[in-house]
Formats: sequence, structure tokens, C-alpha cells
Amino acid sequence: LSSDVTVSVENQVAVVTTREIFRNNRDISTKIKYGFPMPEDGSATELKFYVDKQWYLAKFSPTPQDTTLPGSGEETDANLKQYLGETPLYYNIAHEVKSGDSVIVELTYVQLLPYSFGKVNFFFPNDYRFIQT
Repeated sequence: LSSDVTVSVENQVAVVTTREIFRNNRDISTKIKYGFPMPEDGSATELKFYVDKQWYLAKFSPTPQDTTLPGSGEETDANLKQYLGETPLYYNIAHEVKSGDSVIVELTYVQLLPYSFGKVNFFFPNDYRFIQT
């Protein structure tokens, strides 16, 4: 439904907070898997989600993440993989989202930005063409 991004840059360090709202348009309740195109030089510091009128804080662990992509067709998976890039963050949201309900996902990460000839550059992956179909 929406995607909002807040970025604070000091010297070469960016603190980025994204807030995305998704709606379950299916006729049944479902569990979801959140995927975000994390930059190679980025590191997640907090992930929280709002489901069923309550905020939950995600727990990160050192075990390898489940990188299987959701979706039923090869074309969908290829588009999603292209959007998510080489170093995505995945998180299985254990709470079911009821039919017609929304879930808010808020991710905060830090990123060391490249510096070259007196300029610091920041890029945010917001080209949704690959996943809008």
C-alpha cells in the first residue's frame, strides 16, 4: 500500500528507516515472508512489525537465513530475485495476517556510504517495476 523512507546521513554513515504497509488481498489468513534488498555494506539494526493491533520486535540470530523465495511461478521468482539483489534480508513473520488486514513492517539499518572526491553518495533501491506485477 505504501513505502516511506527516512534517511539520516552524518559523515559517511547513513541510518535508514523504511516503513512499508502491505494488505492481505487473499480470501484466507496467511503468514508472510518479508524480503528487503539490503545493500552489501548495510547492516540491519531493528526490524519490527505491526499485526493484529500489536507491535512485535523481530529477533535476529547468527544462523543462516531462509533464502527461498515465495511465489508459485519461475517468472515471479526471477523478478523478485532481481529486485532483492545479491544480499537481501529475509524474515518470516510468524503471525498470520487475516484476510483484508494490513501489516506494517519497519526496518532500520546502518550503511557505510562510499566517499569519492569530496562527495558521499547514497542510493535507495526503490525501483518496484520488477515486483509490481
